[in-house]
Order: sequence, then structure tokens, then C-alpha cells
Amino acid sequence: MDENNSQGVLDLEFSEWVKKIKNGSLNVAVIGLGRIGLPTAVTIAQAGLPTVGADINADIVKSVNSGKPVVNDEPGLEDVLHKVVIKSRKLTASTEIGVATRDADVIVVCLPTPLDDDSKKTDYQFLLDGCSEIAKHMRRQSLIVIESTVGPNIVEEKVIPVLEKHSGMASGRDFGVAACPERANPSTIMTDFGNIPRIVGGINQRCTDFVVYLYEFVFNTSVIPVSDCKTANAVKVVENVFRDVNVAFINEMAIFCDRMGIDVNELIKGCNTKYNFIPHFPGPGVGGPCLPVNPYQLLDAPEAEDIMQVVRAAREVNTQMPSYVIGILTDSLKEIDKNHTDVTVGILGVSYKPNVADVQLTPIREIVDRLQDMKVKSVKIFDPFFINTEFSGIRTEESLELLVMDCDVLILGTDHDEFLKLDYKMIKKMMRQQGVIIDTRGKLPYSDIRDAGLIFQGIGRQGSQ
Repeated sequence: MDENNSQGVLDLEFSEWVKKIKNGSLNVAVIGLGRIGLPTAVTIAQAGLPTVGADINADIVKSVNSGKPVVNDEPGLEDVLHKVVIKSRKLTASTEIGVATRDADVIVVCLPTPLDDDSKKTDYQFLLDGCSEIAKHMRRQSLIVIESTVGPNIVEEKVIPVLEKHSGMASGRDFGVAACPERANPSTIMTDFGNIPRIVGGINQRCTDFVVYLYEFVFNTSVIPVSDCKTANAVKVVENVFRDVNVAFINEMAIFCDRMGIDVNELIKGCNTKYNFIPHFPGPGVGGPCLPVNPYQLLDAPEAEDIMQVVRAAREVNTQMPSYVIGILTDSLKEIDKNHTDVTVGILGVSYKPNVADVQLTPIREIVDRLQDMKVKSVKIFDPFFINTEFSGIRTEESLELLVMDCDVLILGTDHDEFLKLDYKMIKKMMRQQGVIIDTRGKLPYSDIRDAGLIFQGIGRQGSQ
């Protein structure tokens, strides 16, 4: 293609690169307009750089071009999207990667890397298919930034070979590659972009330097250069594996506390008075696109084959937590002298974390599935982010009141803000006698629940007085 023979940004001197960014003439493509890709695209466009986003989902593309996001659980996103699409016209979207990349100097890749739940292997096909399409259209001397979360060796061993094969060009000579894995948290992405440092590692110093300056300019945050792509990706994976391991540790401590008659919240509060303790909190397991996935991305590396025993054990502990919740339920039914086939169980929240409309790998799905396998009389679900939709074959309720009505047991699955300010006396009147509330997140006030005449249970809360 003719554009492959034209001068590209990697031909520029660094001072020219800076000038091109500052005068707003650097063209950027963002591939994948999901939870991270869309906020990334609007932030780049807000910085004054012409941006074209691409996504295979026509509904997402249509919503972007109308200035309205598909999801409304990301504060600040809609305002910026409207500004860059409708007012400044710095952002457009297409269903075709070729349209997005044909004039792009920089191509930012934000494609999903989901976990295959059966094999426990990361599925990189979305990423690799996207990169093969990018390669067919990218300009010579363009710069590709991989933001997708991948194992430490994936860019070098999988992504770059695909780009070279389908472009007929050589990395380092004809195009550049850098890794800058996203580090933002759903529900705070737009603020996290400016508050959390970015990690950048390129295939050479030139790629690293160029991306460091670009990301400092666009995101107005500190950018930390590292030696190469695999180091940058290792940082992202390991920081989340650290969390997974620590959540597993506190989950085991919560089970221990239940056996000892200690309130795990009181234990954590006491431990947190010392400088070297980092508080983590128990729950029904971990979910989302990162914590349940990143450990396996680390374990996938051949170099991890005979080590990483702590990581493996942590995965086992967190994976088994839904079963522990079912065990709490079974014990509670003995307390109210009920058979599981005679009870209606209400689930408060199915998102994997509070205040987001996201059920990726949520541990609540296994709890719901287990309840159905047990043949409980009925399972009801209410989540303010999933009204009148289907979850594990169950139509969700339209209101909290409809959920609570005639339930024997309520299980707090997700600690959405709405669930942290309940009127337990009213709930008591609506539930069957004698109602049980199971807190899987350690957030509910056990004294208020018991004062209302309800039975309180929770992970690590058997010592609550």
C-alpha cells in the first residue's frame, strides 16, 4: 500500500515527535471500545489528538458516534464523550479496523483477553485476530501500543510475530511496539487515568521514549519506563496476583475466625494499626477481567511450571469461597429449622464489584448455580445495574421490595451502595419468619440486623456480638 512507503512517526526526531503531539497533528487509532478502550479513546481525543476508534460491535460504534456511552456506570465518561464527539469532533468510531488505522501514527490496542473457564488458559484470539487485521492496514513506521492485559511474554512471542507475518514488515525496523498495560479500576477509570502512574516498556529505547511522552501528555500522570514489554506486562500481572494472594489469605483467616468465634473485621482493624500490614477483605471469591485471570497468565509461562505454589494455592482458596457461602446457608437453615427445598433465597447484587454493571467471572454466578442445583424452592435476584434481565437463567427483579417479599434468606452478593443503607425493620416485615441475612462482603451492620429480629451470618463474622 502507498501509505506503507510514506514517512512515519518513528522517522521523526524526538523534538519533532513532541511538536507533533503538542500541535495536535498526531493521529491515533484505538482498537477495542470496551470498558478501557472507550475511556482511553475519549481521553486521547480530549487532549486534542484526532482519534478514530474501532470495535466489531456495531451498537457500541453507533453509541460512540452519537456521543452516548453504552454503559452509564463510569462517572465522567459521558460528559467527555459528548465533548469530543459532538463539540470538538476529535473522536469518531468505525466497525472496521482498516478505517481506524489507515491514517494512524499510533495504534492503541485495548482488546479483551478473557479466561477460558474450563482450561484456565487465557484466550488471546481476540487480541491476535485484531493484531492480524491491524497489520494489514498499518502504516510503515507507525507505533503500536498494547494496553490489553497479557502474560509477560505474550507481546514478544505472540503479538509481534502476528504483526510481522501479516504486514510483511519487521518490528524495530519498519514499525514500533510498546506495552503499556491499563491499570484503572471500573467505576473510577476517568479519575484513575490521572492518578495512577503508567508503566511503559518498548521493544527499543526509541519506542519507550515516544510512548512515555505521549502518555504523560495525554493522561497527565507520571509514566514509568521499564526495560521492555515483558517487564511492563509482568508489573500489571504481578500487582493483581499480589491482591489475589492476599485476598486468599484473608479468606482463610475469615474461615479460621468463624471457627474461633472471632469477628474478622475486628481482626483486620487491629492488624491495620501496625505499619507493615496491608488490609484486604474476605468475600465470596474474586471476579472481573483481572484478578481471576492474571494468576493464570503468570502460571502459563513455562518458567513458572515448577514454582508459584503460593499463587496456585491462592487460586484454589478463592475459587472455593462460593462453596463456603453455601455452607453458611446450610448451617443457617438448621438454625431456622428449614429444609433447603422449602426456602426462597434472595440475592442482593450479582456484579463482581460494587457500583458497576459488570458480571465478568463474578463468583455470585456459582452461588446462584449451586442454589439451583440444590433445588431450593426459589432463587430471586435484584441488582440495581441489572433490572429485569437474565442472570444464570433467572429473570432479575425490578425492585428491592419485589426481591425481599417472602424470602427466607437474603444473601448480600455485591456491596452496592444501595444495599448498605437498608431498613432492616421493614425487611423483617416483608421476609418470612424467621429471616436470615448472610453478608458475604463484611459490610452490613450486624447489630441493626439482629435488633430487627433477623438472624445474621457472614464470612468471618461468627464472632460478631
